Amino acid sequence: PGQQYLAYFQAYTNTYSSLDNIKSLYEEALDHPEVIGLVIGTRPDCISEELLDYLEELSKEYFISLEFGIESTSDKTLSRINRGHDFAAAVDALKMCEPYSFYTGVHMILGLPGESEADLLQHVKQLNSLKFTFLKLHQMQIIRGTRIELEYAKKKSDFIQFTAEQYIDLVIRFLELLNPDVIV
Repeated sequence: PGQQYLAYFQAYTNTYSSLDNIKSLYEEALDHPEVIGLVIGTRPDCISEELLDYLEELSKEYFISLEFGIESTSDKTLSRINRGHDFAAAVDALKMCEPYSFYTGVHMILGLPGESEADLLQHVKQLNSLKFTFLKLHQMQIIRGTRIELEYAKKKSDFIQFTAEQYIDLVIRFLELLNPDVIV
């Protein structure tokens, strides 16, 4: 009793539609009496000022968080994993959000193919030059039946295979370099 919720629009891109359709979806979720806000996952190349203005209006009454799946700061990696955007798109998206008062977040994957531990720690330096509220770190997962599984089968040496302890150590080193104002 009395519990409240944030509606999480997470899977895929939740800003890539007409603004009227987006408003319909978000407002349907916000109409539920126990929903007090939205967490919206999207790609950095799928936002507009019109959308950001709308989210700013919502943020006057609701908790609003916009999360960008950046995944890597390396254009070479982003191209290799067929991300469909470069790191400059992420920089531009976060800069577009700076004047707004809602929360912004970044998702990064540690362990993408072709990236060394030094590359992963270099991501932090790139991220520290940007303004955002929080960071979500994800481990690299290889799912059966995906293109990345085929790539892994052909060239396992391009993938760092962390033990749990090695991954924890990497995350600690990553966080030690991260701007302390960022929520993880």
